[in-house]
Amino acid sequence: MSCLKPLYLLPLLATTAFAAEPAPAPWRFGFSVQTALPLGDLKTDTGNHLGGGVSALATYRLRPEHALRLRMDIDFFRVRDREASGVDRHEHTDFARFGGGVDYLFYPQGDQGRGWFLSAGLGVTRWQLEDQRWEHRGTVTYKAQETTRNRTGLGVAAGVGFQFTRVVAVEVRATSSPYDRPAQGSLTTGDTAGGSTQGLMVQLAASFRW
Repeated sequence: MSCLKPLYLLPLLATTAFAAEPAPAPWRFGFSVQTALPLGDLKTDTGNHLGGGVSALATYRLRPEHALRLRMDIDFFRVRDREASGVDRHEHTDFARFGGGVDYLFYPQGDQGRGWFLSAGLGVTRWQLEDQRWEHRGTVTYKAQETTRNRTGLGVAAGVGFQFTRVVAVEVRATSSPYDRPAQGSLTTGDTAGGSTQGLMVQLAASFRW
């Protein structure tokens, strides 16, 4: 009978080991890469060019179903990069968005490393337009014109995603923030700024966190 006494202790030892297992770390860090599809006025002003971007992420777990995510974003549109027809001139226009914000994440089944989640967030964004033109005179090239315009405002975002593992997830999110649009034409024409409008885009992001 004394030989069986250790067997009685196995459930107690297993329970103690499970209770001693450390809780998941509240902070997790990572990054995402995304493709941006412009909509509305932004689609017209960028000439329907797709954009790209990267984000730095820091997620804080509140409860198994709830988390907060801090984001630092850079999104980029190459609007124009061409030799102007009829003149010896190169034209180059970039349109970029820089921002930071916080998202609320909701995991219906808990953050178990696999499953759907929803996101909604607020942030501050800064749109920056850089329009440059170079003139070619024989063997000499010089910058003929450079225009930079900035607009800072409040941005909003909402999305839905799927967590494949504790590291890898994909997310589709819609974002909107104000920018100054051209008075006429599009950003590809280099016109002066007109009124403010909302820069609406849909992003497809792949994120990685540890």
